[in-house]
Order: sequence, then C-alpha cells, then structure tokens
Amino acid sequence: MTKETPFKKEYQYFKTCCATLNLSKAAEIHGLGQSAMSKIILQLEHGQKAKLFERTSRGLKLTASGAHLKEVIEHLENEWLKTQNQSKSLAIWQQRLTIGYHPVIARTVLPVLAPALYQQNIEFELTSVFGTSTEITQKVNRLDLDLGFVINPIKNPNLIPKKVRAEHVAIYKKKKNHVLLMYNPDMYLAPKIISKLSHQYKLVPVQNYEVIAASIAADSCYGILPSPIAEAYNLEQIGQELVNFDLCLIVHESKFQTSDRKNLIQFMLETLKGL
Repeated sequence: MTKETPFKKEYQYFKTCCATLNLSKAAEIHGLGQSAMSKIILQLEHGQKAKLFERTSRGLKLTASGAHLKEVIEHLENEWLKTQNQSKSLAIWQQRLTIGYHPVIARTVLPVLAPALYQQNIEFELTSVFGTSTEITQKVNRLDLDLGFVINPIKNPNLIPKKVRAEHVAIYKKKKNHVLLMYNPDMYLAPKIISKLSHQYKLVPVQNYEVIAASIAADSCYGILPSPIAEAYNLEQIGQELVNFDLCLIVHESKFQTSDRKNLIQFMLETLKGL
C-alpha cells in the first residue's frame, strides 16, 4: 500500500522517542524490542553524524541536533501533505482509506460505514484489515493503516482516540440452564474474568465469538460475549456486566492535515452515531 507520506518509518520511530523520552515505551508502541529501537536510533545518529539523544538514568533527553531533526521532519511532512491535498479536488479520505478492525467490531461498524463512504465518492477505494485491537493499534501507529477501530486503546502520543460507543462483556443464555460456559481466551481481560467464574461453571475455551454465539443460540451452553454479538443473536444476558469498555476510532496525528483530519473524524462519528 502507498503511504500518505514518503518519509521512512525510522523517522516515525524517532518522533515516538521524542514524545515518550523512553526507549522501552517507544519500542512497545511500535511493537519492537528495546534493542531494535536502540539500534534504529543509533543508525539515525550515524546518518546525521550527531547525537540525537542524551541517555540519562531517567530516560532520554533530546539534544539540540535531535530537536532540529524533529523540526525538519515535521516541517517536511506538513509541506508534503499540504501539497498533496492542494492537488486534489477531493480530500484524501474521500478517495481511499485503509481501515483496521477487530472482526467483532467490523461486524457492526463496516455495514454502516462502507455505504456512507461510497456516497462520498462512487469511485472510493476501501480496504479492510482485520486483527486484534493491539495489532490494529500498532499498524495505525506505523502508518500502515489510515485509521482503526479498537477496544480501549492504549495511550500513545502519536494517536488521536475518539470514543464511538460504550460496550460490555457478559454471560448470555438462550433458555435452558447450563453448567458449560464457553469463553474466548483472547478476550479483553479474560484471565481476570475467568478466575471469578471457575468455581461456578465448567469452562470451555473457544477462540471464535461466532462459534460461541451459535452454540448459545442452539441452547447447548452459556457463553461470554461482547454485547454487539449477543444482540445480533437475540441472546439473554445473565446477571451484571463482567467488564465495560469503549469502542474507539484512532487516527495517527500526522496522517492528515488538521482540517482534513477534523472532517474525517467528524464524518465517522456522525455516521456511527446511535450504532
């Protein structure tokens, strides 16, 4: 996929280090090991023939050379994006987008969002990518995706999060009472949730929410599901919510010009209002 800027990804890693002033945190944000991030910074310093950071016991400290490089990168990115947008009659996001989702999120978001995007431009190009919320967050941060829809996004200096709606996870049933309880071991906060239920139910791990929902609908077990899946299968909730979380839209701060980004986020939130 063609990225929205021509600048190498090492510059994004450098900017994250500038924002966090911590190699370990910057590496985690980009899904890298600390040694790999340290090597990337050393290579940049070699190319610049100057120290970009001072290493201290409390983390990183940006040098004058580092501050200058950061300023140059941000200026070039802004100028490039300005040139690109000025050369188009439609905003970038009205022509093509690559969006990441967890499959459970896509199940409700994509049927609403896709038609709305094509109403903006019949020639619109929409690419969908699926993964866990962590994977989608890392890809948005690396500029591999234009934006993503994730659950409870981790704090990241490069990303702008906007809440779309609140959701929850609970135990669901059809009609009968059961001892078997299916759950997805990859579920958000799964270990914490399951530890409280092991004395009440025979737990059955199943790494697919649709299979769990279908099994509950067949009245063969109870199951733990995100609320949108349970609602789609018309299942009955048992007891209180086990955990609440926010479905959020995330976009990289450098992906769009200020006005373009504002219009995109507003369009998305308006389209998904009441979802």
